[in-house]
Amino acid sequence: MSSNGKNKQHQPLPQVGMGLFIDRDGIPMAFDIFPGNKNEQPTMKPLEEKILDNYGLDQVIVCTDAGLSSTANRKFNIKCIDGKRLRSFITTQSVKTLPEYLK
Repeated sequence: MSSNGKNKQHQPLPQVGMGLFIDRDGIPMAFDIFPGNKNEQPTMKPLEEKILDNYGLDQVIVCTDAGLSSTANRKFNIKCIDGKRLRSFITTQSVKTLPEYLK
């Protein structure tokens, strides 16, 4: 699924992106490959829905970098039923960019 033309980092060679879902032990559960010149944010929800259905999961914590931290992805992963949180969303942040008092 490579794409011709420049990717989103403006490099001339075709590239692909890969989304990977792992379990709490780091075992891969599913992955998806998408064109490197496309926004990666819309790729997460469809793959996550497949995982939720295929594995019958009810509690999920999604941890991503800021690139996947769109409003739509965060809203999809904030789900509570009867006060019990079923899905949560965590965005990682580089320690190098943190203010000194947070390091």
